[in-house]
Amino acid sequence: MKTGKFILVLTILGLLASCAQMKPQPMDMTQTAQKTRSAPDHDALAKRYEDAAKDLHEKVQEHKKQLEEYESHSYLYGKQAQNLQAHCQGLIRFMSKLRRQMRAWLKSIVKWRRKQSNINNPRTTDSSVSG
Repeated sequence: MKTGKFILVLTILGLLASCAQMKPQPMDMTQTAQKTRSAPDHDALAKRYEDAAKDLHEKVQEHKKQLEEYESHSYLYGKQAQNLQAHCQGLIRFMSKLRRQMRAWLKSIVKWRRKQSNINNPRTTDSSVSG
């Protein structure tokens, strides 16, 4: 009896460990955005948003593949097939929306960065004109 419980506990711990994310949780981007002051800070923030959007795109693609699996082989998943399909569809919708939002934030950061670069480095249209 004790060995059965021990094996059950090991199995559950193994499942929990396999479900854990290997990547560290990203830091709060809102807080980071509020602290950015210089051009390199904004460039780094833009890079973070771009990387996060790429990660989300990869996750969306993985969930789409999983959804295809659930739809094409629903008979393998029994009564859970519809729940698994709905869960995947919800994740795809949520992550796609989040990715679009991150892309919009990225565009606004790049736009702001260009604006700041134009303010700091104004171009003279005709430098040969003298008073």
